[in-house]
Amino acid sequence: MMLRTEYITAVKQPTVVPVRDISHKTALWTATVASLISLWIRSGIPLIAVPDAYHDDAFFARTANYLLAGQWLGPYDKMTLAKGMFYPLFVAAASAASIPVKIAEQLAYLSAAGIVSFVASRASQRRWFGVLMFVGLAFNPVFWHHWLDRVSREGLYTALSFGLFGLIVLISFPELHRNHRSTVLGLSFGLAWAAFWLTREESIWLLPTCIIPIAVGVAYRVISWRKDSGSSPGGRYLIQQLRPVVTPLALGTVAFLFGVGSVAGINWHYYGVFRTNEFRSGGFVRAYGALARIEGGHFRRFVPIPLHARQKAYEVSGAARQLSGSLEVGQAHDWSNYGCAFHPIPPPCDQQAWIIWALRDAAEQAGHYRSAAETDAFYSAIANDINSACEEGRIQCSAQRDTFTPPFHWEYVGETAQAAKPIAKLIFDMGNGEVGAVPSVGSAQGLAKFADLTDEYVSPPVGGVTADVPLGRVDGWVAARSDVPTLEVIANTKRENKNWIRTVAAPDVVAVHPDLKSVRFTLTSDCPVLDCDLAIHLSTGNVLVPFQKLLTRGAPIDTPNVILFMDVQTATEGQAVSERRRAFQMRIAHRIGTVYAKCTRTLTVLAAIGLLLAIVRFRVAQPSLPLVVLAIGSIAAVASRILLLSYIAATSFKSDFLHYCSPASPFLIVFVVSGLYLGCSSVLNKESRPKMTGT
Repeated sequence: MMLRTEYITAVKQPTVVPVRDISHKTALWTATVASLISLWIRSGIPLIAVPDAYHDDAFFARTANYLLAGQWLGPYDKMTLAKGMFYPLFVAAASAASIPVKIAEQLAYLSAAGIVSFVASRASQRRWFGVLMFVGLAFNPVFWHHWLDRVSREGLYTALSFGLFGLIVLISFPELHRNHRSTVLGLSFGLAWAAFWLTREESIWLLPTCIIPIAVGVAYRVISWRKDSGSSPGGRYLIQQLRPVVTPLALGTVAFLFGVGSVAGINWHYYGVFRTNEFRSGGFVRAYGALARIEGGHFRRFVPIPLHARQKAYEVSGAARQLSGSLEVGQAHDWSNYGCAFHPIPPPCDQQAWIIWALRDAAEQAGHYRSAAETDAFYSAIANDINSACEEGRIQCSAQRDTFTPPFHWEYVGETAQAAKPIAKLIFDMGNGEVGAVPSVGSAQGLAKFADLTDEYVSPPVGGVTADVPLGRVDGWVAARSDVPTLEVIANTKRENKNWIRTVAAPDVVAVHPDLKSVRFTLTSDCPVLDCDLAIHLSTGNVLVPFQKLLTRGAPIDTPNVILFMDVQTATEGQAVSERRRAFQMRIAHRIGTVYAKCTRTLTVLAAIGLLLAIVRFRVAQPSLPLVVLAIGSIAAVASRILLLSYIAATSFKSDFLHYCSPASPFLIVFVVSGLYLGCSSVLNKESRPKMTGT
């Protein structure tokens, strides 16, 4: 009888073929090497400084400096509470730790990639797959594009949104982690959620992506409870099934509310208003919504608050009337000129999407930014006056709205579909493989301040370099018709500089210009290029050449009587080495970016086919449910981001720029890798999984 039982057991149990996998140590070392190479490439891309970008780069730098000085967000003005405070806090923390800000952003992104790759590894029960996912994410070329080289929040925002998704998937499927980690997971989820919320304002696009794993995870445990309810206590067993999911979610919600509430509380302490920023809630949002609900004129795309709406507002609201001068003819009206040049608005052009900033400029000029409480009361007065006039029928209005989203028009449907094409192309082409920096824009002093705050090498502006960069070494020749030129360095400051000029005969130049008297020279100087000139002394007079003109190969002076020609510019030895290193890093980044740009579209199609196969053959192939959810959630994030940006492009302003698209890039990589793996697994129908012994 025993032999019979053993035989039946042997027949019913399929033979499990061990699947070869890499060791935990190999996986860890591979991920570490990929991280170091990714950081090394990132270090070779200069920071683009734009110190005059008052509403963007300059705002983040200014706020970070106030945080470093212990002054919270600084004195209250129209920008203090205009944007989320977490990115300036991140910049300040990186500066205090002496970590270059772009390296800090890359570290944050690699941490998020590590979370998602851990999920992929555990879901597939194959370490090599998790490592493959991490390597694909680590070399995401979008992070090396010039749109993300500025002091802007998009890089950090991408890392936070991606990491938040990974934590939610991990929480939704407790079998992927040990239960005693629920507290750590919950706190991590809540803090990441708070940081995400406090970085940018358009959080809604990530909602579908986060709901999918939670819904599937809860549904899976409810189904398991129903299957087992015949032999187990009903309600109590269901609670036991849901507790590993619900507990960290609840704990995370508490941590989120605490983090966001703490920021709002500090703002209340400093500025007298309990809110994180004025673009999420408060009088400003209500005032904008009230102005946008006024109807009666001809609908015009990109013009949410047209002239007739503003005129109606001036008639019914004394507070709104205070803005009329600035909005129609003053400084705030310049936003209209900028928007009309930026958008295809038929004449006569009018205030458009950037009226959101024009309103704040006008309120400032009217003297209503003396305190946050007074500003909030002023905007609330505008909202109350207009909403009351709407309810009383004095002006024609749509439904009451407290939002920046423009009222819906059916024309937006077609425009959204049309706008989706270039945005989707930009996302699926991964920025077309473009990497590297463009010239910075601003004064030498402004660029120096950015370099000091961020601890980064700043990309030089067009036609020059930063003030503190020395000339180094240059080689060239000079020739004149009158006599042999002599050279001297002339300093324009009292700072002492070391200069050395060596001259030799120039027979090669004489062979080409026999009628000129020439000399070759090597000039070495530690004088900053903006502070010194090269003087060419001749019997007929002197010629001054700014050091800046010596930095480019060619002839900065080419006249019948005098020629100055620069052969090479080697700079100081240290600079020459660093420039060659940066050029090498750029070449590697460009090649990686080109590979991603050429392959991503095709691989996305194949991944979609693979995911579809996994779903169709779900009962037969039995793919990992968390991995299927990871793939579906990732493509949902890509689609949601495209939809959001397309609707913004249809209703408000141009949004087909890579920094707006960048949050979708890691999700796209995860979808490609997961979809391909699921497709191959479904076709090969490999049901065996190696036993996981490490983390």
